[in-house]
Amino acid sequence: MEAKVEVRRRGRPSKAISGIDPEDKLVCEKFQQVLQVKNISQEVAAEILKTKQNTVSRLITGKNAPSLSLLRRILIAFDINPNWFILNLDEQMFIKRKGTKGEMIDTKLIKNFIQNITSELEQLKQTVKS
Repeated sequence: MEAKVEVRRRGRPSKAISGIDPEDKLVCEKFQQVLQVKNISQEVAAEILKTKQNTVSRLITGKNAPSLSLLRRILIAFDINPNWFILNLDEQMFIKRKGTKGEMIDTKLIKNFIQNITSELEQLKQTVKS
């Protein structure tokens, strides 16, 4: 990826990247999807994330990739599953939170627990019938 150097008004150079990385582009698309699913406007998203509406707009359109700080705020503010959002794994979009501290619930662990309990109950039923 080629980087250009442009000069801002105050004479300080800044790097402007021609286009963003495809993985960053995917994150931008997923952020737009989250806002659509939650029916949140760019203005409200900017307010929630404590940033400018222009920043949200440039992120959604793929003109800018999110900074690490903004990415973290997005994941936390909208309860987004990082495996789905960043790693593009085939998992659910949102995470479930427990309590006021926002501790994550491991849904796979719960599913396994329920399957184990169900299996044990079936074994107990068979034992009682015998």
